[in-house]
Amino acid sequence: MKKFLLLFLVMILLTSFFILLPTSQKNKPLFSRLWMEVSQDLVREKKPTPPEAAAHVYAFMATSYYETLLATGSSTQAGLAAATVLTQKYPDKKDFVFEKFKEIHQTNPYLLSSETSYITDSFKERLIKDLAQPSLSEQKEGAEFWVGKNPFAPNAPLWQRFYVGTTDFGVPPPPLYGSEEYKKSVKEVKEFAEKRDADWSAKINFWGGVPGSESPAGIWQERLFVTTQEYSFTDKEYAYAQMILAQTLADAFMECWEIKYTYWTKRPDMEDPSIPVAMQNPNFPSYTSGHSTISRAAAEVLGVLFPEKREIFIKDAEDARDSRLYAGIHFSYDNNQGFILGQKIGEYIVKKESLTSLKK
Repeated sequence: MKKFLLLFLVMILLTSFFILLPTSQKNKPLFSRLWMEVSQDLVREKKPTPPEAAAHVYAFMATSYYETLLATGSSTQAGLAAATVLTQKYPDKKDFVFEKFKEIHQTNPYLLSSETSYITDSFKERLIKDLAQPSLSEQKEGAEFWVGKNPFAPNAPLWQRFYVGTTDFGVPPPPLYGSEEYKKSVKEVKEFAEKRDADWSAKINFWGGVPGSESPAGIWQERLFVTTQEYSFTDKEYAYAQMILAQTLADAFMECWEIKYTYWTKRPDMEDPSIPVAMQNPNFPSYTSGHSTISRAAAEVLGVLFPEKREIFIKDAEDARDSRLYAGIHFSYDNNQGFILGQKIGEYIVKKESLTSLKK
């Protein structure tokens, strides 16, 4: 009888333990992640430019979700905020977005709370203002400059940053056109492109992020999700990490684009058409490399949030950087200066936000 009572007491205690477990331990859905997946679906369908409605809209969605969750404590209100921001960017996809809302939250959309309305209104206004900005500069003409038409997002440098503001990261000008350094760089690109193997071809394809994919910013959101799947996050924890990453990627893109549309440098095969490129040149100037910049910034921030995964994220950034050289679409100095810029951006955000490990 005593053994039975003891066993009964243990069962009650265990049941109470599981009832009182944090939501992260009970496999509660990460609604914030589900809204990132909706955003990625839209980016794949709409095929936007990398910095514009890809990194830009990921950051707006992730930030509106997290800030609403923080203000209201409601994942449903946070989902409404995410949906509202997405439909502001893609009004023709309103039905799709709100069908996803019903699927994710198992309820019909209802009125936004006053806190949610305030947050979404501010992001809607900011989005409209950003996209109305003029081009940073006029396209330059001459043998040393990029050749093309309608370059992607020439107004991105003028969009409002999430963190870095008017910070000068001291990016030097590219090597002088026609100099010995420049000529060596052209030759180097051809050498690397010609020794491209199956391994590097796979990395080029993985990190490509061309229009029609989830974009480079979306690829990094996948790296966050896949690399941290072993952790038991609350929705609030994951939403925070997702937001910090999305904002970092958006700022890094905008900073990189400011350099691109300052110098308007040509792509390697625009100088030497015999370079065997692995893909069509992206439709914007070369210096500095966007993949190198955003990847190093992402790795720096994620390496602080998850220090035990830092080596993985840094290796990811290095692969993303080097894939552009093997693809024949970037000079080494594009990649190296982009990598330095990305590290500086990441370090700046870490310091400004006093970021520390999420898994202590």
